[in-house]
Amino acid sequence: MAMTDAKSPSQLTLRPVFIVRLWWEPDDADSNHGEWRGSVELLGVDKKIYFRELSQVSEIIAAALGEIPILKNLTEEKNK
Repeated sequence: MAMTDAKSPSQLTLRPVFIVRLWWEPDDADSNHGEWRGSVELLGVDKKIYFRELSQVSEIIAAALGEIPILKNLTEEKNK
């Protein structure tokens, strides 16, 4: 791409990539009992959030997307 062909930040396509990990955390007293736990990580950002309820995943991702400056700017431009 030539220098004159550079795109502005609003023209760039940003595709955030999340890694959602789930694992079984056994109870200390009985390995047949326990709970599912997990984490959400946004690649390229040094941030990992842990959760205990699967229903929290969408809230975590929405909050993380709201913290990405270019995404905030694009959302604000669309709402004008």
